[in-house]
Amino acid sequence: MPPYRFSLQQCKNRTRSHPQSVDTQVQPGLSEAAKLAIQSSVTKETILRRYNYQAHYVDWCEACHISPTHIVDPSETTLCNYTASFLGKEAGGMVRAKIAAVKNLVTSKGHGWRGGTRLREVLNGIERAAPPSSFRPE
Repeated sequence: MPPYRFSLQQCKNRTRSHPQSVDTQVQPGLSEAAKLAIQSSVTKETILRRYNYQAHYVDWCEACHISPTHIVDPSETTLCNYTASFLGKEAGGMVRAKIAAVKNLVTSKGHGWRGGTRLREVLNGIERAAPPSSFRPE
């Protein structure tokens, strides 16, 4: 298992203040009760899945020699290239979930989301080019 991945058991042993839980540090002025409510709104399984998707994105960026600054504040071109890397390999819903995790990473670090029309077009193309194995039998 790659070093950035956690098993589900390891995740269950962690507290709700896991580093990949909902980040409230960029939201000044929230009470402790509000921060706790936000952190409790996400299950540990979702946190684990999001963390693994974010780790996959970081690995892809490093393999493409993208600077650390641009990893947490990607351009739409970088987002489109990352999304296109799933063409013919993954179903559209899975890719959308991975992009949502990247969006969570970017916005939790205080940066604006730059996904726009081109990213939506790439996502639509991914859905249309999904492998046959991603469809359920009727």
